[in-house]
Formats: sequence, C-alpha cells, structure tokens
Amino acid sequence: MAGRILLKKVRIGIIGAGGGGTNAVANNAHKFAPFNIDFLAINTDEQALQKSGKSNYKYFERKLIGKKITNGLGAGSNPEIGWKAAAEEKEWIKSWLREKKLIFIVTGLGGGTGSGAAPYVTKLAKELGITTICISTIPFAFEGKERTENALSGLKTIEKYADLSIVINNNDLFKQHSENTVESTFLTADKLLGDAIITILNLMLEDSYINVDFADIEKVIKGAKGGFISITFAKDVNDKGLKENSSKFDKAIKQLLDHTIVPTEMKTAKRAVLSISGPNKILKMDYVRYIINSILENVNANLDIIFGLTNNNELGNNLKISLILTGMKELIVTDNIVGIEEKFLHKKTK
Repeated sequence: MAGRILLKKVRIGIIGAGGGGTNAVANNAHKFAPFNIDFLAINTDEQALQKSGKSNYKYFERKLIGKKITNGLGAGSNPEIGWKAAAEEKEWIKSWLREKKLIFIVTGLGGGTGSGAAPYVTKLAKELGITTICISTIPFAFEGKERTENALSGLKTIEKYADLSIVINNNDLFKQHSENTVESTFLTADKLLGDAIITILNLMLEDSYINVDFADIEKVIKGAKGGFISITFAKDVNDKGLKENSSKFDKAIKQLLDHTIVPTEMKTAKRAVLSISGPNKILKMDYVRYIINSILENVNANLDIIFGLTNNNELGNNLKISLILTGMKELIVTDNIVGIEEKFLHKKTK
C-alpha cells in the first residue's frame, strides 16, 4: 500500500531504448505492475519493437521512432541515426516525460538505437529537470571493435546528462556464465538491468522501521554521475549472536561489493543509500552495526549514508542488503572517449 500512495505523488517512468533496452523493460515490467509505473519501449526497428518481451500491462507503451529516416527498419548500428530518430519524436517524448519526477533509462549500448537514442532521451530528461538514472550494458568483446566504440561514445554522452549512470559489463557476464547458452546469458543481462531498478524502487516502496523516501533517494542520486548499485543476501543467519554469524555477513559484503559493473573508483564515493531487510528475529542492532561498519571499512570511512531498516518476515533466515553508492569519479572506461554529439554530429544538437 505504501508504494501505491508514494507513486501517486511521485510519478516514475521506465524507458527501454533499442533492442536490449526494450527487451529488458518488457521482461521486467510485470514486477512493477501493482505500482502503476509508466513504461515506454522505443526502437527504430518496428518488427523487433512489436516482438520485444511479453508485456501486455496497462502502463506499457511501445513507440516506433525515426520512421521518416529508417522506415521502421532499424538504425543499422549507426548511433547518429539512433540520435536523429529520437530527435524526430522530440515533442512526443517530452510530452511522455513531463510531470514525472524520476526516470530510469535502460539500454544495451553498442548498436545504433541504444547508443544514439538513449543518450538523446537522457538529454531531454535533463532539460526538463527530471532526476534521471541510466542503466546500461556494454557489449561482449567478441561483438567487435565498432560496437564497443559506439557503446563507449554513447556512455560518455549519457554520463554528461544523467544524474546517475550505472553500467553492467557483458564481458563480466561471459566470465561468470561462459558455459550457459547465449539466450540464457542475455536473459541474465536483462535480469541484472531489472534488478538494478528494483533495488532503487524497493528502497522507497518498502514499509520500514527507518524509511528511505524519494527525497532521500534524490539527494543521493542528483548530479551523482558515476554510480554503483548492488543487492545481496546474508544467508542462514540465526539469533545466536554476532560471533556465530559474522562470517556470513563478511561473505555477503564481499559479494555486495564485487558486483558486475565497469570498474569504478568505489573508494571515492561520497554518498550512499543502504537498506537492510529481514525478519524481526534476526534483525538485531549488533548485526546491523557490523554490516554498516564493514561497508564503511571497504568503501570510505567518511561516507554519508542514508539508512533504511525494514522488517520482512518473507525472507526467512536471510538478511537482504541493498546498497547504492554515488558521487564517485567518472567511469574509467570513458576517459579520452569522444561522445556521440561530438563524434557523429560535430556540434551540440538542439
């Protein structure tokens, strides 16, 4: 109920751009359906757009962009076409964005639409003053040099306009899931994109002893640039004291801080939102204090933390730990990279 009340006051939109982004949004939309979040899938490829995901929810909308310049046949791996396709629908997209307080833009970078349209939509959201989080993937190395260069140019432009940019590196997925099928690996990437959004929304939507509200999230995210988000579980925790459970917390924190993202200067983080959820019987203050102190030791002892604490008896003997770090230096991979505007358009596009 708290989530529904909140979202009457804070309108939230989730946009999937390009093939990877639209699939990720469509495949995760059902998780947010009870909260009336607005979903939008945009693509230059009409056939792929109509096939994306299986979502038929009331608040899920598809929009073909760039029909005049692509005839609905895609951007041909050209980010300039993706950018201009989104620009063709500038007023429609701005109308969709208006009155929203928080926007998530989800995309798989590397192709033409994701690498061009996602940065353009991020730019529009910035102009409208909307708090904007972009969550993206960068390609597998075997996809080739051109796709990687397109991805990094798109990411550079996203970093310019987004309040918070979170990146998932598909090459890390390949290392962890090398024996899986191609389909299951890409579904894992979709799930990671969805989980990043879920983590942020759950921090605001869960009923808590100590609440994290939209103003808290906005304070941590606004103008943060490079960011890190992760969720993990301390498993099989009991109520027999810290000595018996500390190794379980240590393992969970290691997993929490070893998340699949592009390497960042994590120790330069200035702000954080941390949420710990679990059933009453194991939601002990000495456990909570141990987890917080361990995170500070591994990240930054002077970290400004906004903290949430939630009773959730559905977690059984597990504690859920959710962490957002922001205010870090820009992502290392975009050093010396030329953004989409400069690389393809040669001047700032209005």
